[in-house]
Amino acid sequence: MEEIKRNRKMEKTGRNGGMTLSDVFSRLRSHNRKNYYLYLFCNFISVMLITGYCLMMYSDTVRSVLPVGGDSRKQVMMVFVLTCVGCVAFTIYGAGLFYKMKAREIGIMLTMGISRKQLLQRVLTEVCMLCIVSGVAGLAAGFPFAAGIWQIFKVCIVNTQEMTLHFQYSCLVIVLVFMVFILVAAILTGLPIICGTNIMDVVNSQHKNEMVKEVGAWCGPVGVILLLVGSIFGFLAPSWYMDLFMAYPPAWLSLLYVPAFVGVYMILLHTVVNGWRKKGKGHYKGLVARSMMKFQGKQTVNNMLVITLLIAGAAFALFYVPLMYVSSEDDAATREYPYAFHYRLDENPISRDETKKLAAAYGIALTEWKSGESAVLAMDGQQQIEEGRKFHYEYRERLVEGNFFSQSTYNALTGQNVVVKPGEYYAISDEEETGTYFLTTESTLLTNMNTGDTLPVAFQGFLHYYMLTSMDGNYVISDEDYARISRGNTPQWQENQVFFAVNEDSYEFGKAFYQAYVASMSEKSQIVSGYDRVSKKEYEDRGAVYWGDTEYGEINLKDYESPDFKRNWRFMPKIQIMDKNELFLTYGVFLMMFVFIVIVCLIAAMVIAYIRCLTICINNRYVFVDLKRLGASPDFLKKEIKRQSIQIFLVPGGIGMSAMYLLMVLILGMNDGYLRYTHSEASGLMVCFGMLVGMACVIACVYRVTVGSMKRNLL
Repeated sequence: MEEIKRNRKMEKTGRNGGMTLSDVFSRLRSHNRKNYYLYLFCNFISVMLITGYCLMMYSDTVRSVLPVGGDSRKQVMMVFVLTCVGCVAFTIYGAGLFYKMKAREIGIMLTMGISRKQLLQRVLTEVCMLCIVSGVAGLAAGFPFAAGIWQIFKVCIVNTQEMTLHFQYSCLVIVLVFMVFILVAAILTGLPIICGTNIMDVVNSQHKNEMVKEVGAWCGPVGVILLLVGSIFGFLAPSWYMDLFMAYPPAWLSLLYVPAFVGVYMILLHTVVNGWRKKGKGHYKGLVARSMMKFQGKQTVNNMLVITLLIAGAAFALFYVPLMYVSSEDDAATREYPYAFHYRLDENPISRDETKKLAAAYGIALTEWKSGESAVLAMDGQQQIEEGRKFHYEYRERLVEGNFFSQSTYNALTGQNVVVKPGEYYAISDEEETGTYFLTTESTLLTNMNTGDTLPVAFQGFLHYYMLTSMDGNYVISDEDYARISRGNTPQWQENQVFFAVNEDSYEFGKAFYQAYVASMSEKSQIVSGYDRVSKKEYEDRGAVYWGDTEYGEINLKDYESPDFKRNWRFMPKIQIMDKNELFLTYGVFLMMFVFIVIVCLIAAMVIAYIRCLTICINNRYVFVDLKRLGASPDFLKKEIKRQSIQIFLVPGGIGMSAMYLLMVLILGMNDGYLRYTHSEASGLMVCFGMLVGMACVIACVYRVTVGSMKRNLL
């Protein structure tokens, strides 16, 4: 009690050498201001990144493009969780580092006779103020950060009405929760240091090492095996489960990825403890740097694990851009005709003569025009019936619709000379026969939806013509079967396919034709790709609502300029020159969101790596001083600095990028149920590899900056 009174009196009267307690705190803060700036920077960066990510992810612009429940939105959410984990670990580490550097300051206060209770109140008040200031600054900076990157993207690449960014401010609740977590974590991290058992423990906490236990040479290779096994089995297990148990995979099946994370941890641990150099003469070259890392091993491994996860998230998002671009480029480049469209026969679209007149207005002439009718028929098959998480299959005579050409019509359109026997049918695919999951190859019965007439058939294989490959399903039957099954069919169950070419194409004509074509269509064709009238009838018979008649199937011809319309309209024409010129316009929001994810994850990873290297550098300053006194040359010290920091950048970067590349190879290879790659997928993987090289260059640049900063601090 007397001690408390003495402290209060000291603070009020300044009897401690004419200084008040507040003056002492102020002097100590001024002396250690670098530690305060570092902690402010850690919190500021974390809050800014989370704020920017939330604003982008929950903006009306992005939410209107990324479909609810779609893979794109799931991927964005997955990487967001990964980023949150990284930023949380980053801020906790920053708080621990702040207290560790502040330990001497706390020890000085205790030696002056200040009570722990008063010291605790002072320090925690100070930390709370730092968290609040850095949090508010990060929150405010998140707005220009997100808007600035978006605006740069608009100016340099895509500038459409769809690219106007509209923030949804309710998402800031997530940011506020994150800020509260930072505050609580900072308080809980500081309590053990401030409430240490004695003054010497508090002072020496700055010099305490976190040495890891020795592990055998087996740790690294076993880690590599676990990484591969966990990645492969975690990826394939859901499909295996569905095939074996006729049920959707449970959430716990994701635990099969755990060996992959254990493997990553073991690889990092082996890197810190043993290194990857074989024992021999060269093994001792990096002994000093490796020993310094080993003595700080626990926190180093944890930081490297977080860096690995963030770089993996950045690589995953980075792959979306080249894969989408290469696939779309190949799609436009491999078309046999520059213009193609199809329509229902109860429509009255732009005619050949009208197209000629429109082309003449742009100084263009039509060189070829082909058209051919087809019949839309019902196909039988097995309907998947869901019962909770389980499902089974039941036979349906009328399951889905298919668009059937006669043999002669198909030959006339394609220039081929195929022969189809009565009772047979072929599905139309591309040359590589990939992406055929949308085609029905097990049908045994076709039905005319107007007359109810049926035709027994058997699947015979695939015909190849890229222009007729469609997710709505195109097929070929014999002329005799076509005449029989299409008899009595009404125009609403018939379609016409048109191909045409021009002598000299231009973007202006392509755009004008597209506008004229859409203007000639009616509300009858106002449906999305995948809308199936046969399937709808089956739903209605069961008293269920068909998905195409809900918000997921909404589409309006008035929105023909919208990228969302161009991606999803069932009767969207294929206009080669327009597709090439508007590729980035059509996928602008997707591209911007994933590019933003790359930036956020990479910034977070590089900041953590930079701070960790500086921490090891500062904690081991005395080692470099001793080495210098022992006669170590400046070149030797510089080499040790490089060896000490390169592992923190090289290993997490290599693991994160390699693991995501392997995952992408598996995803693309298993699109058709077996390891097979189309030309566009192989090209996309090559471009992805080039993008990884670019990311590696960015990491190398940050590494060089980090080494320079370490040299300035030590030498």
